[in-house]
Amino acid sequence: MTAADGASPAVPEPLRAAVAALAASAVVVVALDFDGTLAHLADDPQAVAPVPSATTALRALAADDGVVLALVSGRPAGELARLAEPPPGTSLVGSHGAETGRVTAPGVAVLDDAVLTAGESTLHERLAGALAGIAEGRTGVWVEHKPVGLALHTRLAAPDDAEAATQEALAGPAAWPGTHALHGKDVVEISVRRVSKGEALTRLRDAVTEETGRPVPVLYAGDDVTDERAFAALRPGDVSIKVGAGETLATFRVPDPEALAVVLGDLAAARASA
Repeated sequence: MTAADGASPAVPEPLRAAVAALAASAVVVVALDFDGTLAHLADDPQAVAPVPSATTALRALAADDGVVLALVSGRPAGELARLAEPPPGTSLVGSHGAETGRVTAPGVAVLDDAVLTAGESTLHERLAGALAGIAEGRTGVWVEHKPVGLALHTRLAAPDDAEAATQEALAGPAAWPGTHALHGKDVVEISVRRVSKGEALTRLRDAVTEETGRPVPVLYAGDDVTDERAFAALRPGDVSIKVGAGETLATFRVPDPEALAVVLGDLAAARASA
């Protein structure tokens, strides 16, 4: 549903008004988390796919020369491109900002690989061993290797095992010198390099501002604790949207990916009719 079709009860009227104002900008950055934002969370991280209405909205936004579309995720950039199947022209920000890339054609992404220093590589190996030890013997707790860090997943674990593994990771390897921890939904991510979605979003905005020679507003939407750093990096005139429940710095909230797709479709429709 777009604005022309009538209001969605899941989209608050103040958010619709903010999107309408944003649509009037000559250039706008639309940056979006993936898991839980464009796609529902799943027990199998490799079985996640964007909801169909979100895919439709992304294609409409990507076709607008005045929209800079970006996906910003904790996933590795290549995996993000494969699962999200974003339209050509979409910028990719993976591993919370450690990786960048761009979709050049359907199914084709050009990526800037994150290369670890010798010290980072050694620390990465130490983290892998420590987290593997934490996961050992705990059903449903598993470790994901990422370009500049690792993630301890607890979504499939029993509550007691999930809590024990999380606390052990936070008190242990997450506190080592040189590590940077992010505690999200059912996951503890530990990086050997300082990264955040907020810093990545600021770099993206600055690059677009330099290219266009004018201030550029941003719409950012996300569902996780890690997205709060992106919300904190936004400025007056930007639009921040929390998807789902939980405390947030975001100005607006929608209940699920389908509702966010309505918002994105409204933005595309408003710009097309301007």
